[in-house]
Amino acid sequence: QFVPLQPRGANFGPEFTLARGLVAGGSTPLALIKTSMGGTSLGGDWKKDSQGKLQLYRRLVDNVETALAALHADGHTTSLEGLFWM
Repeated sequence: QFVPLQPRGANFGPEFTLARGLVAGGSTPLALIKTSMGGTSLGGDWKKDSQGKLQLYRRLVDNVETALAALHADGHTTSLEGLFWM
């Protein structure tokens, strides 16, 4: 379930500063969909055609699709506006 921005355990980071800045600039409502894996590289581990064991691109796409479906099920209209690598 999506809730107002707040720290949730140890699983938050610079995306909250980004979200606060976007909201302050008028980007509301806003939903962040976080997919992360420490110690990985954008040019290798996250490639669409990666044959590695992590398959992080597929994980990202699945995570976004699941989150958007949940938002739609709750009656929200969505528009994917960006991807941030931090």
